[in-house]
Amino acid sequence: MSGITGFKRLISAVKWKDGSSYRTKPFVKVFTEGWLKDFCKTVHVSQGKTLDELGAETAVIQSTFHSGGTNPAAGFHISVRFYNKDGVAILTTNPVTGLPTGTWHLAPPGVTDASSLENVASHFVYDDDE
Repeated sequence: MSGITGFKRLISAVKWKDGSSYRTKPFVKVFTEGWLKDFCKTVHVSQGKTLDELGAETAVIQSTFHSGGTNPAAGFHISVRFYNKDGVAILTTNPVTGLPTGTWHLAPPGVTDASSLENVASHFVYDDDE
């Protein structure tokens, strides 16, 4: 999936708040971490910059894929916090309140529920040779 050149990888760690997440489905964990690393270097999230360009060094997945949460109408997503090298959270805007927040709600294209997550994850090959 990667195949993107010209970007310096800044994300040095993807951590899980709950270390046992997806222990029975390791392919989902590998997919989630690989997709998140690609997201950080390819998707422009603020002022035309990627999370890597904004200085993200660590991603901490706060919750596994789910629907709802703070916003009961929220679609299937993970909740993630990104931190720079100094441990300061990189903020986004809460879609419900419009206020700054350190929690990002993200979902890969084509992932809308648990079944589609497993389907996409089972076909994912992450190339981290960059």
